[in-house]
Amino acid sequence: MKKALLVFGGNNMINNSKLKEMVEVCEIVVAVDHGADHLKNVEIIPDIIIGDFDSALEETIKYFEKCGTEKIVFPIEKDMCDGELAVEIIKNRGYEKLFIVGADGGRVDHMLGNIFLLEKYSGLEIITENEKIFMLEKSNIIKNLTGKTISIISLTDKSCIKSIKGMKYSGEKIILQRGDTRGISNIVEENIAEIDVEYGKCIIITQN
Repeated sequence: MKKALLVFGGNNMINNSKLKEMVEVCEIVVAVDHGADHLKNVEIIPDIIIGDFDSALEETIKYFEKCGTEKIVFPIEKDMCDGELAVEIIKNRGYEKLFIVGADGGRVDHMLGNIFLLEKYSGLEIITENEKIFMLEKSNIIKNLTGKTISIISLTDKSCIKSIKGMKYSGEKIILQRGDTRGISNIVEENIAEIDVEYGKCIIITQN
């Protein structure tokens, strides 16, 4: 499975050592607009920089151009945010697993838009300093998170969790409606836990 790291321009970045670890496990690194500044600050050269570049520093863009980084420019007025355009481009290039950092841009609309990308495109995972956010598949195995908090939130009008195992609040045939808070703040109690989805679309939020 081809993996890509997308660095958005948000404020909630992961620490530098974790960022560099992710660079090592991904075949390609993509900076989205102001995300280019984040990478330059930690001396990471992306393979591609993408955006309308209304928030990235001009000196950063010129620096990466000199480094030979591919540059893809979009107009400021467009029908998609830079982040979604980057996701589409990288998915179309055959990358199946996309890790997104810096998805919190300090604005609720941008953060919500980025979360809903998880539903629109398969294989996406948003990573913050303390959490991971991804779409639930039909069967999800949760490993090595004993004692951590985990939350399940329905994106569709109604979702049915066939079973939850290995957590403080386990059970079967759990119905979650959009807007419910019932699935928030469960606790993983076993080294290997499991969530099975019968129908509906949910996101899962886990502590790192």
